[in-house]
Amino acid sequence: MELLPIEVSGESDYENALSTAASASIGGLVLTEPPQFEADAAVIASIAERHGLPTVGAPVFAARGGLLGYGVNFTELWRHAATFVDKI
Repeated sequence: MELLPIEVSGESDYENALSTAASASIGGLVLTEPPQFEADAAVIASIAERHGLPTVGAPVFAARGGLLGYGVNFTELWRHAATFVDKI
């Protein structure tokens, strides 16, 4: 497996980046978990689907249309942390 990093600076770059990825015969897309990608998960999933790119990202990504979500659900993590802080 070979990884090919694709850098984007915002929503305006997604269409171009994913069309370039699709034309480069990339077998799939793995999103790292910065907040930018989580906030734009539905947009990225829609563009990736249009270009036929299977996608993996944070759990919220699958809920918004991506193929697979895997990793820590930070919202739940912080919710549980607040419960423990309250007990202290």
